[in-house]
Amino acid sequence: MLDTEIDICYHPVFHHPLDPYAEGRIVTRVRNGVTEIVHADQYALIGCDFLWDVNALKAQFARAGVRLEPPVPKLDLQANFQMTPTVEAATALLSMSIPTNRPTFDNPWPICQHWTLIIEMPGRTVGYRIGAFRPDCNAMEVSWV
Repeated sequence: MLDTEIDICYHPVFHHPLDPYAEGRIVTRVRNGVTEIVHADQYALIGCDFLWDVNALKAQFARAGVRLEPPVPKLDLQANFQMTPTVEAATALLSMSIPTNRPTFDNPWPICQHWTLIIEMPGRTVGYRIGAFRPDCNAMEVSWV
């Protein structure tokens, strides 16, 4: 079986050479059906779309060992675009024009700022504190906890 490596970070096309976040990588590998962390830099950029998916599909991501922890439990975000288990989210949004709180490129907003992203894989666990929002690329700065 061929190993698959994926870098989950966002890498801007144009960045300042001294920006520690732009070059950061968090690389996972699937080997023989087991996902592991291959490389995790101290500073990285994570796309808001990925963070929103982790929040919206928290049960599926939790089974894979990825979760978001709010700084205060009562601040937990709730996704409002999965209304019923029988209706697909995309179908519901397109056909019924149901409003959603999901950030878009036209309307980005810093979800999960000051939260902790925890990635637990066999052999290694990393935790990242989510920091500043970068509206130009719709990404969040993350650094080791």
